[in-house]
Amino acid sequence: MIKNLNKKRMFLNNVIKVSIMILVIVCLTSCGVLRKIPNDQHSSGGSSSAIKASKNVNVCILFFNDIHGYLQPFTISLFGHDAEVGGIARMATLIDDIRTHNAQQGITTFVFLAGDILQGTPMSTVFKGVPDIECFNEIGVSVMTVGNHEFDFGIENFMRLRKLANFPILSCNIKNDQTGELLCDPSVKLPINDEISLVVIGVTTKELLTTTRPSNVEGISVDDPVDAVLTAYRLNKERFPTIVLSHCKASTDESIAQSIPSLTAIVGGHDQILFNPKKQIGSVPIFQAFEKGRYLGRLDLEINVSTHNVTIADWRYYPITADLTDSETVTGIVNMYHSQLDDVFKEVIGYCGITLHGERDVIRYEETNLGNLVTDIMRDYTGADIALLNAGSLRASISQGPVTVENVFQAMPYANELV
Repeated sequence: MIKNLNKKRMFLNNVIKVSIMILVIVCLTSCGVLRKIPNDQHSSGGSSSAIKASKNVNVCILFFNDIHGYLQPFTISLFGHDAEVGGIARMATLIDDIRTHNAQQGITTFVFLAGDILQGTPMSTVFKGVPDIECFNEIGVSVMTVGNHEFDFGIENFMRLRKLANFPILSCNIKNDQTGELLCDPSVKLPINDEISLVVIGVTTKELLTTTRPSNVEGISVDDPVDAVLTAYRLNKERFPTIVLSHCKASTDESIAQSIPSLTAIVGGHDQILFNPKKQIGSVPIFQAFEKGRYLGRLDLEINVSTHNVTIADWRYYPITADLTDSETVTGIVNMYHSQLDDVFKEVIGYCGITLHGERDVIRYEETNLGNLVTDIMRDYTGADIALLNAGSLRASISQGPVTVENVFQAMPYANELV
């Protein structure tokens, strides 16, 4: 009987203790003393890893390629009408606006350049890429890959431009023949925050050795792009999200995507095509933003800090047109160099009654009046029955109206020989 009574008392005491504890918790909660830990803070217990695993960061990548010295706006024939497009000062304003807006949202912005900054305009040829690098420094380019035209003025000039640049210039497959070492860094890690970085691997087309004068590339070799990218990728021990910044043909980029299906994306150049819609090889998207600064590409990523999984939230291309405002600083750089060009480039040497079409998206695929004019001149000058011309040697249209030496030079910028 006494034992049963003691058991009842113990039971009642436990019930009372539990009731008091519940009452205290309810009171403390109602008074705001106990609060739920926000998702962006870490508790001292085991839940911190779970919170960290759910944390994402947003990254915006802006990109362009194959600018070929076109720092100033230029005119093209569009749907039967002349239209002014391009201009690095306009692109600079757009980049600055996007970067400012992203910063307000806590989004990191990078600017990628997929090669071929040389040549195609008198300014690029006379100053050998210096104005271009100064403009890219000003707009805040994050990283560039080596294009095949970067050696058009020789290796020494390339090395001078690389030293002038405030950003890394990459290539994982160009080697010094004597030492066997890479001429450039193969990749770079761009920090997003203290926990994670974005890896960028640069790669260059093997056509580098055949698309410029042999003396310009004497002493260097170019390894297979696919094998070289795979080697560079394996060095990424942390397995951070990785983008290949390529200046190869699209077919090569597709082979890279097939070899490394875990790549985040490939941002390309060399073909000078607008990949809109984007190419998709398995899980790897491939982008390219045409040529001559006519478009700025954009790629928005959402990255899980713990798993490194990447979601492509959005992508698009912005046309660079006359309705964009010029950056005063970048305009000042361009005008300073343009004013130093010899007066011979500004001399009017004739008048064109119609527009002579030399834009890449036309002349590479069909007969044009500019191509006919040049080959007719070749036949007339040599007395030959047939004249053959590589369409790639014609790089721009000549608009209706007065024609200057600069206009002709832009249409035919390369020192090709007639044989």
